Amino acid sequence: MQSGDQGRRGTVWFGSQGLQSDLSAQATDQAIRFTRRATTASQDRIPVAEKSPWDKYEARAVYIVPGRQVTLAQHKRDKSNLVNIEQRSLDLPQAQSLIQTIAQYSNRRYFLNLLDVFHHERQCFLVWESVQLSLGKVLLSQCPVTEQELAQIVWPILRGIMTLHDHGRALATLKEDDVFLTEAGSVRIAGIENSCAIEKAQMNANTLKQTALAEIVKGLLQNNKSETPWSSNARELPDRLIKQPLAKLLHDPIFEKLEGDGSLQMLVNIANKTAYHRITVLNCPPRE
Repeated sequence: MQSGDQGRRGTVWFGSQGLQSDLSAQATDQAIRFTRRATTASQDRIPVAEKSPWDKYEARAVYIVPGRQVTLAQHKRDKSNLVNIEQRSLDLPQAQSLIQTIAQYSNRRYFLNLLDVFHHERQCFLVWESVQLSLGKVLLSQCPVTEQELAQIVWPILRGIMTLHDHGRALATLKEDDVFLTEAGSVRIAGIENSCAIEKAQMNANTLKQTALAEIVKGLLQNNKSETPWSSNARELPDRLIKQPLAKLLHDPIFEKLEGDGSLQMLVNIANKTAYHRITVLNCPPRE
């Protein structure tokens, strides 16, 4: 199915849903709280339902993200429950293995949350939480990003990379379109199911995707053009992401004033109004 131009849609998803020793103890405590909360946020293992997802969900729109087609759908009974359904050609054992990987290594605070899994006619349907837009769309929108927002975006990505690192794994890819923002202003990384095991001796900035993250940060820095001058701390962040180890990066001074969930809501709102989206709206049966 091909995507068609629908103009400006407001949102692709239709919306629903060492800090250095001289830094303040308050900032250090805040980073510790973020870390502790993360350790209790593992993804539950989702059973595979051997039936069609369209018994439970109603497809509303289709769009293409690099490498895959995604369907925006809503729960047939709870219309406010929006989800994104990704279809893959997998047999049942492959689907079960993929779900095991997600349950074993994912973290709900940093990676896309898997809600349901269906297997029907040799096709696997992964039902993901609804998100608003990717960082790729933020870059296309040319929406300026503040230094605070930059830190709020980079922190959970680093934490996600570190989560996989601690399991001896790494993301297969990390690009702008692999990172999403939710309506609530949280950051989610896609691709946990494609992560791969990696030997400790092979772990470096390239394999752990620190270099890829540095490229994303460069794009965000360039989005501001001359409107907002960046501090030297922000301008030098890409270089630190490449040269410094993960453990030290998690204590970088740029994360001194993290504000927690929801602080990116304004960025999501503005970027959604200025980004250009390509979707195909599906014809739906009359509502009862």
